[in-house]
Amino acid sequence: KSEKAGARKVTLAGVGIQSEPPKIDLDKIPLYNYQFEFDLTRIQYLDERPHYVLRFRPKTILPEAKDMYYEAVNRLTGIVYVDTEYLYMRRLEAVMDKPFNVKLLMGRVRGLSLLLEQELRPEFDDIIVIKHLTILSLKYREYFSEKHERQSDYYSDYHLFP
Repeated sequence: KSEKAGARKVTLAGVGIQSEPPKIDLDKIPLYNYQFEFDLTRIQYLDERPHYVLRFRPKTILPEAKDMYYEAVNRLTGIVYVDTEYLYMRRLEAVMDKPFNVKLLMGRVRGLSLLLEQELRPEFDDIIVIKHLTILSLKYREYFSEKHERQSDYYSDYHLFP
């Protein structure tokens, strides 16, 4: 492929990428144990940087889950913001509203909504770190008790260890 004259080139994992938004092949996103369908909806600016906005939803037939974590993640729907230059997930907003049973019918996860933000740290050779993870709502039943939780984890004070 030819390059535009004067386009700045950034190296990401040994591959040269032009600074203009590259085309994303949504069928080649490595999702391992997850099964989602994606729609690229628009490009939106966050902190003066362009991001792809992708809507995602689980495929019609859910894969067999290894554990409760995969069971919940495979049922998420939401929006992902992907940095167009470095191609990392900057923000994830997701909800799970398809309940499922756990612990041999002793419990049931009824709903989950979460927010994840990551950031690029130039002072650490452009590594990507989690900024915060917020479980906005987790609704579940444990035996005969209904529960509702909220949890926020903020990450800061990262240090580079030689």
